[in-house]
Amino acid sequence: MGTSAKMQKYDRQVRLWKAEGQNAIEKSHVCLLYANTVGCEALKNLILPGIGSFAVVDDTSVDFSMDGMNFFIQYDQEGKSRARCTASLLQQLNPNVEMEYLEMSPEALIDKNIEYFSKFSVVLSSNLKEKPLFRLEEYLRSHKIPLLHFNSVGFAGILRISTHEYTTTQSQPELPQDLRLKNPWPELINYVKSMDLDNMDSSSLSEIPYIVLIIHVLLKVSPAHAQNSQEADDCAMFRKIMEEYKGKCDSENIEEASSNSWKAFKEYKLPSNVYEVLHDTRCVKIQEDSESFWIMAHCLKMFYDETEFLPLSGLLPDMNCSTQQYVKLQVIYKEKSENDILKFKKYVQQTLKRLNRSVEEITDLEIKHFSRNCLNIKVMDFKTMKEEYQPTSNSVLESSSIDSNSLLPWYLAFRIYDTILEKHGKNYKEAFSDTTKTISVAQSFLSQIGLEKFFDVVYTAIQELERADGHELHSISSFIGGIVAQETIKLLAQQYLPLNNTFVFDGVHSRTETFKL
Repeated sequence: MGTSAKMQKYDRQVRLWKAEGQNAIEKSHVCLLYANTVGCEALKNLILPGIGSFAVVDDTSVDFSMDGMNFFIQYDQEGKSRARCTASLLQQLNPNVEMEYLEMSPEALIDKNIEYFSKFSVVLSSNLKEKPLFRLEEYLRSHKIPLLHFNSVGFAGILRISTHEYTTTQSQPELPQDLRLKNPWPELINYVKSMDLDNMDSSSLSEIPYIVLIIHVLLKVSPAHAQNSQEADDCAMFRKIMEEYKGKCDSENIEEASSNSWKAFKEYKLPSNVYEVLHDTRCVKIQEDSESFWIMAHCLKMFYDETEFLPLSGLLPDMNCSTQQYVKLQVIYKEKSENDILKFKKYVQQTLKRLNRSVEEITDLEIKHFSRNCLNIKVMDFKTMKEEYQPTSNSVLESSSIDSNSLLPWYLAFRIYDTILEKHGKNYKEAFSDTTKTISVAQSFLSQIGLEKFFDVVYTAIQELERADGHELHSISSFIGGIVAQETIKLLAQQYLPLNNTFVFDGVHSRTETFKL
């Protein structure tokens, strides 16, 4: 498919994650362990946006008593390989996506050939037993491959994300504005001073961008404004001068200047997300094998320590002014941004040389992208599931007080549900046939984490899972699969913030909740 045809096909999604996000998605390779309904729904929502390839690993045969809700299984496929049947139908959604399937137990594959997973960008799993799940997680983390583990039973669903770390330069849909109204640079000051705003007629004044108006007034209020913080009397004088301009020219740009004037008295401060990155040990003490993100973050800290500012993005908001004035101002901001990029690039190249790495390892495009989006950088760390499952390691659970609105009982119910299946096999009717046994396992589990007082509310959730008899409802699985795909795309494109780290859905009351466990 040609580039133009491809962009036309994916036009709407490219508006969300832009061309670089789409390229990352198209280069991705996704693996699904167990082709149940929720897993196929997740894959569906990844195949349609155009992932590069997918693989389905499943050793089971189609059983309509369990797979009847799966839209990617046909009625004449009873007893056939579930991996082959689902993979073939899923590929029909987007023939440009490559497909493979493996008729093998995921647990056996993890045990005998775990290296198989090294070729994937992300792994999706459902119904894995605890021991192979932990082993797979450890392997994937060592290879920096995200793992999304999920389940859908009856009216409830759960998703857990595990990855070694998540770094992004696009944590928000839009960049925060950085106009430097309080701290204009010399070229911007000279441009503002070059205009005699006080002697302009109302028609000419109405064409001036509000940025120029604000800086002009600030320079009148305090000639040393760019260097010194404002006093209370400066604020009062600023408001007085702005009122005079309003009386002289009742235009929209004057209104904009008044409504945005608070920005001129706001001290320049690192956003919390940037502060966390720049003070992270991985940023302060970079190593020879540090990833590109951390090298550039280290250089960003050097830039900030020297200049007391971050590189300017150069982006201007829409303003009521003439096109000519807007373009002139845009050029000044763009030149400042480009100069900051060049300065930042020098830091990057010097740092790479110091680490005995090639200066070409981080491209000019990456440097430019990082510099212009530095206000949006963010790092997220994810606790391992193995740590989470340790009875004494989860402070969130230990400090929890479960109220009527909390979905924590559903999380605990899923944990207990999996524990029962782990001990008594995957025959749902057999596993949950003995109520006394179920109660005993639940009490023991809750006692280990100090939440035995919440047995009644947790057991109610367990009974709801039992009532489903191991079956999925398509509407619930479709919803959970959509969430899984959404979070997967965030991880693949490294845009926006994935949930950290557990998502629970209660379909009975249509409620969702996330927990950092």
